[in-house]
Amino acid sequence: MTMLKRIVLIGYGNIAQKHIEVLRSLGCEIVASCNRSKEMNELARLQSGIPETYTDYHQMIKQTTPDGIVICVSFLQMSKVLKDVIPYKIPILAEKPSGTSYKEHIELQQLSAEHNTSVMLGLNRRHYSVFAKAIAEIGGKDKITTVLVEWSEDPEKLISNKGYGHDELSKLTFGYTIHGIDILTTLAGKISKYHFIKSEHKLPYNWIYNLSGISEKGVVFNLNCSWDNPVPWRVVIYCKDARVEFAPLENAVITRGKTKLIVEADDKDKNFKAGFIRQAQLFVEQNINGYELSSCTDTMWLAEEINNQLQ
Repeated sequence: MTMLKRIVLIGYGNIAQKHIEVLRSLGCEIVASCNRSKEMNELARLQSGIPETYTDYHQMIKQTTPDGIVICVSFLQMSKVLKDVIPYKIPILAEKPSGTSYKEHIELQQLSAEHNTSVMLGLNRRHYSVFAKAIAEIGGKDKITTVLVEWSEDPEKLISNKGYGHDELSKLTFGYTIHGIDILTTLAGKISKYHFIKSEHKLPYNWIYNLSGISEKGVVFNLNCSWDNPVPWRVVIYCKDARVEFAPLENAVITRGKTKLIVEADDKDKNFKAGFIRQAQLFVEQNINGYELSSCTDTMWLAEEINNQLQ
């Protein structure tokens, strides 16, 4: 089995540090990172011991000839960076989402196929141990009849912490709620028809809405999203004889009648950011069948549908 050993980073920040931690635990070497800011480059050298830093990722890739590339730039920059990097034909693990439109995602999917470049998106919640354990306990995803997802974000915090303006905030369905949407499509399957209701609140970015319907697999689904009351996320799935509640998402309780079974995350998810080490292992071993860009197409389509309804 071919393993990716020499990795470079494009973008260095909090999430990049999580990737560094898990990649090094798997025996990978972080040979270089690239940032537009010289201050972030210095931080990468001092904080994470990255030996080489660059301000131009083309130069970094050409000079270091890595086995793999991890991209951790803003969701607003991701599509451009992927378009630039995919032609190098080097395996990529990119933070979510691929871009801020369904069209951008399809273009990237076609580009990766044209260059035969492996691209995996960092939708780490797909790889939570509790999801795998709980779904196995109920007999697999085919047993699921109903999926409920409750999601929230805090626009005011994003404005103060990230400095986002109106244009950026209008795309946060792609930047942040994408995780909740991806959980929905991963569990319920492809969604092509839906009912959408949104609140008529006039305050900016207080997006309160409900998306419901039946997936193409016949799973009843319901996504409730509130952007004016940030609360912990919750997912509930039903099958014929059981209910599984993830609240918080890193833990699960399976209820059958009066019997409750608590499902805890395993050590990999307790010792690292949940889902990250499995995600990294699939990337490093290039065992990404089912996790390539095409696996996110239904998610990106639905994200755009929701975004269009909200604007």
